[in-house]
Amino acid sequence: MSTAKFVLMLITVSAFCAAAPAQTAGDGPILSLAGYQWYPDAPESAAISALPEGGPRGGQAVAFPVVPRQSCPLLSEALPVEPGRAFTFSAQVKPDIHNGRGDLLVVFLREKDDREDLLAVDSVTFAGKGGWRSVTVNTVSPPEARFVRLRMNVEGSEDARGTVMFADVSFVPSVGVSLLFPDGINVAAPGDAPEVSLHLYGARDGWRFDAAAQVFDVDGNPIEGAQIKWRDITGGEQPWQLPAFGPGHYTIEIEVARAETEGQPIRKRIGFAVLSALDRTKATAGIERDLQ
Repeated sequence: MSTAKFVLMLITVSAFCAAAPAQTAGDGPILSLAGYQWYPDAPESAAISALPEGGPRGGQAVAFPVVPRQSCPLLSEALPVEPGRAFTFSAQVKPDIHNGRGDLLVVFLREKDDREDLLAVDSVTFAGKGGWRSVTVNTVSPPEARFVRLRMNVEGSEDARGTVMFADVSFVPSVGVSLLFPDGINVAAPGDAPEVSLHLYGARDGWRFDAAAQVFDVDGNPIEGAQIKWRDITGGEQPWQLPAFGPGHYTIEIEVARAETEGQPIRKRIGFAVLSALDRTKATAGIERDLQ
């Protein structure tokens, strides 16, 4: 992890831990949104207001003031979750921010009211000014997670001003897909035929999927004999023996769809390279440096 990412994560976690203590029965929620209760998590949160028809499609919206040198967060009630599940936390936002930022944050916990032993934190930030747009956090609950809290927040720096509108807030189970290469590195040697595996995570029991994958060359042309289809898979890992490729850079396009529904399929593009032994050593060393 880069130093910049680590510092941003440390600031995010510190802000969550340093916020007001977890609410008690006497600290009532200030609004209901997305089917659960939201609580003020700082004195400035009292200035948040609900607009019954302020959303992009005429539904409810919530207006957050941008306060100089202060955070203005709303924290959800603790929601029970199953470990190892994929979730999507999303909202429509309409920012009018001068010297500040907004964020969505997901915190997984072992215990319902824990504020220090945080298992995982995922977030997305935004800033600037503009019309309604979507912001999304995709996350997976850790093995020991039993609860999750969600946060909407606006934070101002020096001379901050403005307003941020949040609407269409949702936290729903989702399905994710990845393609795993041997040793976790998307690099192969000329003449090698690596076995990779399609990893489908977050699927609920009983869900069935159809999936397909195709390899393309650097010019975007599909490579004959480098494709596969899976039918009625239920999650987990699906092996795929790739053919041998010559040196170069390639892209794998994956599409996964629920077999029993007409929903929008998941699409993902994954790059990999076929390199000589010397180039492969250099690439591996570069990846290891990036991970430090």
